[in-house]
Amino acid sequence: MDYRDRVKQQIDQYADISDMHAQLSSITDYWKRTYMSPHFNEVTGMSNYIEFYAKPFADRISKTGEKNLVSLGSGDGALEVMIAKKMKALGCDDFIFNLVELSPAQISRAKDNIKNAGLIANFNTIEADFNEWTADITYSGVMAHHALHHVLELEHLFEAIKAGLHPEGVFVSFDMIGRNGHMRWPEALEFIERIWKFLPPEKKYHHLLKTDFDEFYNHDCSNQGFEGIRSQDILPLLVKYFNFEIFFAYGNITDEFINRAYGPNYDPENVQDVALIDFIEYLNNTLIDVGYIKPTKMAAAMTLGPVENPKYFRNWSPEFCVRVVEN
Repeated sequence: MDYRDRVKQQIDQYADISDMHAQLSSITDYWKRTYMSPHFNEVTGMSNYIEFYAKPFADRISKTGEKNLVSLGSGDGALEVMIAKKMKALGCDDFIFNLVELSPAQISRAKDNIKNAGLIANFNTIEADFNEWTADITYSGVMAHHALHHVLELEHLFEAIKAGLHPEGVFVSFDMIGRNGHMRWPEALEFIERIWKFLPPEKKYHHLLKTDFDEFYNHDCSNQGFEGIRSQDILPLLVKYFNFEIFFAYGNITDEFINRAYGPNYDPENVQDVALIDFIEYLNNTLIDVGYIKPTKMAAAMTLGPVENPKYFRNWSPEFCVRVVEN
């Protein structure tokens, strides 16, 4: 697909979406409460993703004296507004959040969100394609929240982040690190297909595509815009370009049963549904423990300099979690 066509699709995809991270199912909430949140807190010492950005940013601004932050692929800016509020609650008031976003519609929403929050003095919006973005000032903190899997020119972006990040700054990200297009690799697919065979028909309805799949459909999302365009390259490149203070990895097989597509088929009030999700999560983590499959999502706080005591979940270091792609 032509690059300009992908850009247009990317902009059009979110033109009428005010909350890009909505539409999660109730079974996702169950999984987060039961599994992700306790493990995330254990590794990071933080209770949620707002703190995961706000605390490192407030700390780095204090250490470096550099008040500029940048969010790459900031969307409507709602998340950054919440982070800014948390930073102020932590006693950090003097900062500028630079929001880099491709979509004019999302920038317009961001300006409204910033104004309504009374934070105009703390924000700056920049309409730009982060495949081409370069830093023209120094930042104490950089964030990319579920944005890296939309980037085609990852090497360029990581070089730009390195060039713009203060030597003692921090790069923080939540993102997808699985197969391109958010597909499953063969080793995970074999388990999903085995589970699929004993599921009743009502569990096989795809709520986004509005159809039933008797055989599991390994959907490639990368044919629309830049969705998951180079997901599988994100973690290997991050390992190459940065050092990790915190790396919390999770997800893979479980994703396909709690996501927007199939998640609504499961009821957290249904004992059998919950038992199935519990079993799949146990299976998923056991297979990651032994290195048979790799996590598909991450939360990471990264630096330019070496880190003495990085924090991981179990033995799931960034290097361990890289899925080697054979040519």
